[in-house]
Amino acid sequence: MDKQLARLLVFLFLVGLPLFGQMSPIPGSDTPKCNYYVDSVNGNDTHAGTAPTTAWQTLTKASGHSLSAGQSMCFTGSFDGQLAVPAGGNSSSPVLYGVYGSGATFKNSTLAASAVYIYNPSYVTIQGFRIVYARYGIESRGTSTGIVLAGNLLTQINPAGTSGFGIYSHSTVTATVSVVGGAITGNLANAILLNGASTTLTVNGTQFTGNGGETATTQVLYAQAGSITYSNCTFSGNHYSPAYNFVTGGTVTDGGGNTFE
Repeated sequence: MDKQLARLLVFLFLVGLPLFGQMSPIPGSDTPKCNYYVDSVNGNDTHAGTAPTTAWQTLTKASGHSLSAGQSMCFTGSFDGQLAVPAGGNSSSPVLYGVYGSGATFKNSTLAASAVYIYNPSYVTIQGFRIVYARYGIESRGTSTGIVLAGNLLTQINPAGTSGFGIYSHSTVTATVSVVGGAITGNLANAILLNGASTTLTVNGTQFTGNGGETATTQVLYAQAGSITYSNCTFSGNHYSPAYNFVTGGTVTDGGGNTFE
């Protein structure tokens, strides 16, 4: 197992966050788990943001604050816009964006951009998000590496069908992206599109349901460049084959343990 991913799994275990499904609610200030909090209903951007009772409110505020290595920011409520991650961590101490309370739902209703955007920061974990409507659900680009997407639900991303994707990775350097658990469902375009010639993207334990259908050849997993390996995943009711190799050099590999329904 990749050392960075192994360290992350230990970190998630220590803070009590499961790998699959929605992140468990994080209790209030008596047992804090996050360094910063964002509450779309009861927050206020003039607050300190360091406890549920002093949470920030907007994605603008959240995107404007750089976490230090090993720090975390957690969200509750519903958000419309883009969370742009401004800074990352390092291989031993990634930064974590998660949820607390009853969880958090994200969309970008303009359909002009992603709901979560990671451009150049590395060693970033996105955990437990529910993303329902955007051009791309989660997008990583530039020099980003060490990206871990754990236990997220991406559903009906870009239902208008203008070539949006659940997860879109386009790194310009040798990079790793790990998708762990969670589900990608009901997207007209690709569930995952990889376009990074030196990027290795692994998918483990993710459910893919009802994706594809935008065109006759819309793929669920699409490696335009780079390599995707999927393991222990479930594929059900998707429009096209579960995997597809694009002729420009991308590869998609069945790593075993997958279920096709």
